Amino acid sequence: MSSFVDVALLGLWWNNLTYRTERPIDPGCRVVVPLRKTKRVGFVVSMADHPPEGEIREVEAVLDDAPPLGLELWELAKWASASYLCSLGRVLKLMSPAPLMKGELVGTSIQVAPKATRGKLAFRYAPRDVTRWGQYVELLEKAGGNALILFPEQIQAHLFWKALPAELKEKGLLWPAGGGKKAWETWLSVRLGKVSLVVGSPSATFAPFPSLDLIVIDDECSGAHTWQMAPYFNSRHIVAKRADLTGASFVLGGRMPSSAIYARHSPLPLKLSKGKVRLVSIQRAHLFDHPGIADALPINQLLIRRTLEEVKAKRTVLWVLDRKGYAMEAFCEECGWSFFCSKCGAAMRLGERGEQLLCPLCGERLALPDFCPRCRSSLILGRRPGLDILFHTANALLGGSHPTFLWHKELQRQRKLTEMLTALKDGGLIVGSRLALSLLDIHKVSLIGWMNADAEASRPSYDAKFQAFRMIWDSCWRGIEPDEREVIVQSRIPGKGWQRGLVRGWKVFWDDELKERRELSLPPYVYLVEISSPRGRKKELEATLKKAALTVYDPEADKDILWVKVEQLCRLREVLRPFMHIGQSRNGFPKIEIRRE
Repeated sequence: MSSFVDVALLGLWWNNLTYRTERPIDPGCRVVVPLRKTKRVGFVVSMADHPPEGEIREVEAVLDDAPPLGLELWELAKWASASYLCSLGRVLKLMSPAPLMKGELVGTSIQVAPKATRGKLAFRYAPRDVTRWGQYVELLEKAGGNALILFPEQIQAHLFWKALPAELKEKGLLWPAGGGKKAWETWLSVRLGKVSLVVGSPSATFAPFPSLDLIVIDDECSGAHTWQMAPYFNSRHIVAKRADLTGASFVLGGRMPSSAIYARHSPLPLKLSKGKVRLVSIQRAHLFDHPGIADALPINQLLIRRTLEEVKAKRTVLWVLDRKGYAMEAFCEECGWSFFCSKCGAAMRLGERGEQLLCPLCGERLALPDFCPRCRSSLILGRRPGLDILFHTANALLGGSHPTFLWHKELQRQRKLTEMLTALKDGGLIVGSRLALSLLDIHKVSLIGWMNADAEASRPSYDAKFQAFRMIWDSCWRGIEPDEREVIVQSRIPGKGWQRGLVRGWKVFWDDELKERRELSLPPYVYLVEISSPRGRKKELEATLKKAALTVYDPEADKDILWVKVEQLCRLREVLRPFMHIGQSRNGFPKIEIRRE
């Protein structure tokens, strides 16, 4: 007698598809099934109670006798699907290595029952990396069983692994950052219980241990723990659930806690020496003018003096300005016309020595026109000078006596990095975006200058002040010999508002910030959900959400984006379900990102 199974396929739709089978199949096992004119690998979700109406096609092959991901990861996948408002198939695709999704056969994994009691929750918040990492090593030496240690960036995972005692390395491995054959072999080794320790970046979040006894996540408030593709998993959130499912002890560490952890647990900071950060006024700065730029570039005299002193002493200085290009905006001085991208609508930056317009969102590049399209004036200028201008200014200040380097994402190549660090052995100046902070892990920097702290905190996001505070706080303590590092922060309101915490510590910052967020009903007290609707369906989606009495915001009328504020996700999930049915494939599916903190 035929039975029926519900199968999750690797698509964006939420509903499972039903197929006929001649024998029972355990949930979590892979099957090969037909979909339209193709064959797909899917995961059995459950045996169906009764078949749906219409033609039902048959399962063509059963690939597993038991769930290849193990029972814990299978339960985790179902939880993540509900928690991130995404399809189970999408979760399974991100959770699994490519060969598994292609139907590669694997043997039965070791299955270990979860512990009867939950493990302990502990905190390791200390500003210096070497202090926290030493505590993690002590935990590993005392712990028995399997352990997973996650860092926000692969370079930090590599440095921690490199510093581990030999006896711990013998039991474990460094999880590879990419895919391919090495990643597949690593996944199989962990699944079969051949190692008891995995150190890695967020790519190791779903390491398939048969059981877990200890999970440590370092720098847990870092945005690098949030995946850069839908459904935008947060590694800390995911491994916290893994600890819950397995009964593992869970340790949260970092230079400061995230908003959710501070709001829920209020961990106490360590006492730190004063004088680490020097806050100076932009309004008392020396102004550097540049041809074609309407605004002068302000640099405080203290920052100039300390930079020249450090470079002369053969030490490295880093200036940080998160504005790539020549200027952040191009405009006509006569009529005020600003240039916008014809493809995505974003304001165009002035790049390539002021001779090119560049879209920061879609990458569109255009030659700078000779005349304003509105008034035909030739007076086209840049506004808010960027990294290229700062780099030219730095070169002029040093006068060629010491090397000056520009460093941002587009320049981060290994050969260039090696050449730069070699040239800096006798001191020099790096001018870079926020990504240049990763250099602190591999090179000693004695002075950091933040060129415009106010701009970092004024981005159009509810957590802009936290992002600004965290970056500057990290720059104080991250990497090599931070106690010998000085940080100078330029601001129009030095020491006011969120900047009080830079001098008095992150407890002061979070107390002020969370008071404001609670009053405004912002994360971590509610969920803020960004929904990008398929083209042409924004009004329909907005009307459906409002009909369900949900709080909906339209931040940009000319873009297909809506914001929804909810206290519980289950209600929003039911409202969105019709938009996420496989029958909507031709119309496209909304893209959903959940902000929890």
